[in-house]
Amino acid sequence: CNAWKYGSGRRAQFYDELQYLEPITFFYIFFLYGLCLL
Repeated sequence: CNAWKYGSGRRAQFYDELQYLEPITFFYIFFLYGLCLL
C-alpha cells in the first residue's frame, strides 16, 4: 500500500515531532491503514 509506505516515511522523517504528537500520529497512521483496507 503506497499510503502506508508514505505514512511510514513521514513517521521516520518526523520522528522527533512524533514524540510529543503520539495521539495525532496514531490517528494519522490508523487513518492511512483504513485507506489501505478500502
